[in-house]
Amino acid sequence: MSYLLFLRSSADLERACRDVSDYFAFRRTLSGPASLSLYGAWIEPNTLSSIPLALVPPVWPSGNHGFAIQERFGVAGIWQLARLDVPPEASRLHALPDAIIDSLRGIAGAQAGLFAPVFDGALTHSAMDQELKRLRNRYPGMVAPPLVQNAHDGALERLPAGTGAPC
Repeated sequence: MSYLLFLRSSADLERACRDVSDYFAFRRTLSGPASLSLYGAWIEPNTLSSIPLALVPPVWPSGNHGFAIQERFGVAGIWQLARLDVPPEASRLHALPDAIIDSLRGIAGAQAGLFAPVFDGALTHSAMDQELKRLRNRYPGMVAPPLVQNAHDGALERLPAGTGAPC
């Protein structure tokens, strides 16, 4: 399952990471080792009250329904975790985070948001650095410090300082 985290502010990130990590651990006890992937966190206070039913990148062909938001839950006014339906053609995209960021920027009033990418914990620090640099070049001033998701239990954490991509 694929997810996107919406946050009111960067100050809420620690709490949201704890809560979402607990949720992913709970989901694993119910469904076994199914993949629970968090693509990133969108940090923008106004979006929480206007999360759309789907995120549609502006460059996608008309008629494409984008990333449908199947369900969402969280702590009202602080964070919301949205389960995304990622179409098969999107999962083959090399730059999937770009499609998500472009979609988020299209939400009315959300142009000033920050996107915190979430990297798979099995990825090398060099690969994380390279992708973070690419995102920062494409979206200057819009990329927040990244998070890492543990491949085994889905837990989220900030990347430790001095071990690769800066936090």
